[in-house]
Amino acid sequence: YPVLAGELPGVVSRFVQNIRDLESCDAAVLTLLTRFSFSADALLGAVKIYEAASSLTDNAPAAQLAGHAAAGALLASRLGNWNKAVELQTRSRRLWLDAGNAFSAAAAEKLLQYYQLCLKTKVKW
Repeated sequence: YPVLAGELPGVVSRFVQNIRDLESCDAAVLTLLTRFSFSADALLGAVKIYEAASSLTDNAPAAQLAGHAAAGALLASRLGNWNKAVELQTRSRRLWLDAGNAFSAAAAEKLLQYYQLCLKTKVKW
């Protein structure tokens, strides 16, 4: 994606203007956070898309809500908000269980354990 790096603000704006479904928004958030590491434009774009996608959660199935919560947890962790990351990842795990997807619930549990570790780990600098 290096070609897009300088174009992210415009791409994100067009994406937000044309939001249609929760899954594509969450996929975009995850892509921005994982493919454009340490990019301020990508981080800000992920925030904009996640906030816009939150309007699509009414009546969404549990599996889509689980994915949205997981995307939010990753975003919260990248912003240093470990409490919110734990909260959202806990919700994701519960929603995966509600959706009957034990495999995704187990994966969500692993991420939850990681976020919990980050929350409680203190370093003496």
